[in-house]
Amino acid sequence: MHQSFLKHISAKAVKINVMGCWLKLTMILILFTITGCIGKQEDRSYKASLKDKNVTERTFSPLDSLLKSIDKQLNGTFDPPIQLYATKDFNFLYNNSEHYYKDITRVIGDERYSHNKKLICVYAMQKMELQRYLQFSKYCLQLLNTNKLKEDIFYFVILPIGWNTDIRFAESYRNEDVAQFLRDALMSEKNSDRLRGSLSRIASGEMLENRKNK
Repeated sequence: MHQSFLKHISAKAVKINVMGCWLKLTMILILFTITGCIGKQEDRSYKASLKDKNVTERTFSPLDSLLKSIDKQLNGTFDPPIQLYATKDFNFLYNNSEHYYKDITRVIGDERYSHNKKLICVYAMQKMELQRYLQFSKYCLQLLNTNKLKEDIFYFVILPIGWNTDIRFAESYRNEDVAQFLRDALMSEKNSDRLRGSLSRIASGEMLENRKNK
């Protein structure tokens, strides 16, 4: 009687154990299915977000092609706040300026490129962080001092009028690297009175103070 009872209990235990294993396997399969669905959903969401930001898996076009397209869309009128924002190719260049950095510096110092194309490059660099943009500006100053860049282009490097970074250097005039760059720029023999006056107002903090009082 005792042995029969033990056998009965053991059989039930085995049955319960088997059922438990099946239940665990079922739960694991359900979790894998749910995870797979979520992963696909997240992948679709990620790709959609890239499209929303205009940073798709688009192949990087040569800079010359982008500049030609943007210049054509501007139709001879360079009005950064209005025209450039509405240009798809400019937005692509602006959002990927680091990728095009080397080519942009090449264009800036090449006299074969038009005034407009060089300005497009200057404005495309405005998304860069201060130190990276400062590096670009120092390079432009070298070009100015060696007659490879016109003063009116350099003026927009210092003051990209109409953009939200137009007082970038004025806001950072106490930064040691910026202050040294401004001193170097002020010493350039290629400065016009207009550029020298703007550099002086930036370096002294006057331009920032004036902007705050507006």
